[in-house]
Amino acid sequence: MYFDVGKSDFFDLTLGRGALFAPVRFLAAATNTSYIQQIRFPDEIEVTTEVERIGTKSLTLLQRIVADDGSVRSESRSVMVAFDFEAQRSVPVPDAWREALVAE
Repeated sequence: MYFDVGKSDFFDLTLGRGALFAPVRFLAAATNTSYIQQIRFPDEIEVTTEVERIGTKSLTLLQRIVADDGSVRSESRSVMVAFDFEAQRSVPVPDAWREALVAE
C-alpha cells in the first residue's frame, strides 16, 4: 500500500493530477519487492520514488521505505507501462511526460 501511494504521489507531482485519470496513463506491469526490516507502529517512515530507467513504452521505478533513523525497511522496483485504456494497448511514453520524468 505504501508503494502504491508513493507512485500516485510521484506521478501527481511530476506529471500533474490529470495524468492519474487520463485515458493514457501508467499501468504496473511487474513489481519486485524486498522486505528488509519490519515497520511497526509508531515508526515514522518516508516513501522515496525515483525513475531508474525510461524506455520507449515503459519505465522502471525504484522505491524505498525509509525509517526516520535512515534505515531502508523495504525496496521495490516496478515496471510501469504507458497504456491507452480506450484503445486497450500500450503506447509510447508521451514526450512531455518523458521530459518531466527526466527532469525529476
